Amino acid sequence: MKKRLENFNYDMIQNVMSNTIKNKKGLFLTQEFAIINGEGASDMFRYMLSRKAPLFINDYRIGIVIKGDVRVNINLIDRHIVDGSLVFITPGSIVQPISIEGDLNIMGVAVFNDMLLPAGRIPQILKGEIRDFQLPVKYENIVWLRQLVNIIWQLVHSSSWNRDVFMSLISSMLWFYDDCYQLSVSHAVSPSHTASIFQRFIALVNSHCRTEHQLAFYADRLCVTQRHLGVVIKQVSGLTAKGWIDRALINEAKVMLKHTDMTVVQISDTLNFPNPSFFAKFFKRHANLTPVQYRLQ
Repeated sequence: MKKRLENFNYDMIQNVMSNTIKNKKGLFLTQEFAIINGEGASDMFRYMLSRKAPLFINDYRIGIVIKGDVRVNINLIDRHIVDGSLVFITPGSIVQPISIEGDLNIMGVAVFNDMLLPAGRIPQILKGEIRDFQLPVKYENIVWLRQLVNIIWQLVHSSSWNRDVFMSLISSMLWFYDDCYQLSVSHAVSPSHTASIFQRFIALVNSHCRTEHQLAFYADRLCVTQRHLGVVIKQVSGLTAKGWIDRALINEAKVMLKHTDMTVVQISDTLNFPNPSFFAKFFKRHANLTPVQYRLQ
C-alpha cells in the first residue's frame, strides 16, 4: 500500500521534541499548530541538518529570527538568513538546511491545516503567488512581533483560551508580514529583464518539475526561445537551465526516498521518467549514489 508523503509536520515535530530537544520550555505543540518561543529552535534545526536530506513542508511557517545565522536551501535557492529577519514559507515547499552558526533563537508559528485561510479578504502573501520570502526588517518591527508572539504564547497557556482570539492574533501577524513584504517590494529596485526571467523560470520549475523535464515547456511558458532562455539562465545564475530542472528533480526524488515508503519504480513513475532504469542512472549521475544506496545511507 502506498503511504502518503511524510511531511515535517506535527508527527515529526512531536518525535523530535520527545527524543532530541533538550529545552522544551519554548515549544508548544497541538495537532493544529505549533508555537516556538525560545531557544529550542537550535535543537530543531540541528536535527533537520543531521538528516542530510530535503524536507517537505506542507503547512505555513511564520517566523522571526531573533538570534543566530543560518544557511538553508528553500525551493531550490540558497538563502542566508540572519538575525532580525522575517521568514515565511508556504505549503509545498522543499527545505534543506545547510549550516547553522551560533545559538539559533526563533519565534514563530507553524499551522498544520487551513485555519489560516478565513473567508473574506486575505493578505496577498496567502493567495498562492508567493512561495516564500526571507526579509530583514527594522528593529522596532522585530520588537512588535516578539510582543505579539508572546501574547499568543500566553493565550494558549491560559486555562481556557479562545480560538477566535487566537485566530485574530495570527491574522494580525500575517497582515503585518504582508505589509512588510509589500513595502519591501515597492522600495526594491525593479529587477532587470533577465533577472525577471530567471525568477519566473525558477517559480515554474518548482511547480512543474515532476512532470516537465524539457526546456521547451518552460521556454514556451515564458514566451522566449529555448536558446534565449538557456543563455539568460546561465548568465544570471551560472548554472544551465537544464541544471536547475535536474536539481529540482533530484530534490523531489530525495524527499520521496527519505520520507516515504514508495518504491523506486513508484518514484520513477511519479517523476515522469520513461522507466526505473533511466531514473536510477539519472539519480546516480547527480547524487553519486543509486536511489537504494541513498535511501539506506
